[in-house]
Amino acid sequence: MGDLDELRGMTRAALQMPETRYLRHLRSRLSLHNYQRIADDIVRHLPRGRLLDWGAGYGQMSFLLRRRGLQVIGFDYNPQRRGVAIGTTALDQGVPLVTSDDPVGLPFQDRSFDAVLSCGVLEHVEDERKSLDEIWRVLVDDGLLLIYQLPQEWSYLEFIVRRLKLGYAHPWRYTIGGARRLLEAHGFTMLAARRANMLPKNFTGLPQRIRLIFDLAPDAILAIDQGLARLPVFNLVAGVLEIVARKHA
Repeated sequence: MGDLDELRGMTRAALQMPETRYLRHLRSRLSLHNYQRIADDIVRHLPRGRLLDWGAGYGQMSFLLRRRGLQVIGFDYNPQRRGVAIGTTALDQGVPLVTSDDPVGLPFQDRSFDAVLSCGVLEHVEDERKSLDEIWRVLVDDGLLLIYQLPQEWSYLEFIVRRLKLGYAHPWRYTIGGARRLLEAHGFTMLAARRANMLPKNFTGLPQRIRLIFDLAPDAILAIDQGLARLPVFNLVAGVLEIVARKHA
């Protein structure tokens, strides 16, 4: 059984729950294939080591990265539960999940992780600057901060969502230059940055018929999407940024 077949099986119980922002990501085959692409990209930068899945949600990235040999610990902010608690992610009981009611602080010792993953998280935190300081603290020297699904300032998809009120529009959006300055101000050197997501992945507000068309051939759609995202000028309106940064002293 492949990674995605197993992940789909693990999500069946979760998909019976009421619609949430996280579950929209899990309902789409294209979105799941995109998570797999991100996982494969991560292990090219970090083939082994200890990784913190910051804002793990249901744990789809934790699952895919554990299957690729990384030592993964998930973390999630949970204001409904007082203090720090330890359990497992909803989709993979093999991944520890630490939760805390502190919106900024991370309940881990200094230099605990070789890498921290932010997959659709940094743009949602209460204080991005203090959160980056905490990430810097828990990373080993020269550790990696891997950022995916970071909304781009000039995204045409974000523009459509805001204008037509099709669903959630991110209040915080970034340019590559702005992200570089933010990271440098908090102890990171940007090693690589690229634009991605020219085509929708989660289909917020789209008719069911269109969703089904996109889900018929997810690998082909992703290949087209990545090709479009490499086109100069055209990619200035891509949906998200993908960034690799390294902690420096």
